[in-house]
Amino acid sequence: MKRNIFIILAFFLTLYGSSGSSRGNNAEPLQYYPLFILSGQSNMQLLDIGYFLPTIEKTFGPGTIAVKDTLSGQSITNWYDKYDLAGDGDGDPVGWFYYLLKRKISAAIGNKNIRDVFFIWMQGETDGLYPNRYSEFYKDNLIGLIKLIESDLRRNFNSEIKFNFVIGRINEFGRKFPDKVAQWDAIREAQVRVAENYPNGTWVNTDDLGTIDNGLHFDDVGYRLLGERFARAAISLIDP
Repeated sequence: MKRNIFIILAFFLTLYGSSGSSRGNNAEPLQYYPLFILSGQSNMQLLDIGYFLPTIEKTFGPGTIAVKDTLSGQSITNWYDKYDLAGDGDGDPVGWFYYLLKRKISAAIGNKNIRDVFFIWMQGETDGLYPNRYSEFYKDNLIGLIKLIESDLRRNFNSEIKFNFVIGRINEFGRKFPDKVAQWDAIREAQVRVAENYPNGTWVNTDDLGTIDNGLHFDDVGYRLLGERFARAAISLIDP
């Protein structure tokens, strides 16, 4: 009797053992979804994401995750404020706009697996018109924001993500005001330096885009071109 029990037990161990091994060997690889995060102030807010996605989907296919979260007329300090320029005094450099963005990113990702991440940033006009300290520390705040997004995504979703970023350099609007030229140019220079100092970053020019009203915002053709430029710049950062 004992011998029969051992035979039956051995049979089931072999059956389930081989079945489990078979599932492991034939398991389908994880599907990864590219993630695109578009954020900034009014010129990003007015950019129709439909001007960006078609070029992206030609390379990545339709299964992309795109998150757009913007707030018009806002300083970068509302996303990240390393030196407490806004005077909150709470010792936390992370602004509440960032928490809103983070929540939206998490909701968009859900249970999907991500690996290739692209942060697209169009902001800086407000800082270029604010007092000099905002432009003076813009570079540090921009680096801080980029690193914060990357570290949060690595910690919460995938420690091995391939993180990239694209910065839209603000146009020359602020140079029409003599007392704002220096700080406006400081923002433009900071954006280029940050993008060029990191191998996973790049920037796009907006000086030649058509504008409306007073020259701060782009016309429809300008936004179409901007969306395409952002898309091509992101694609250029993909590992060969």
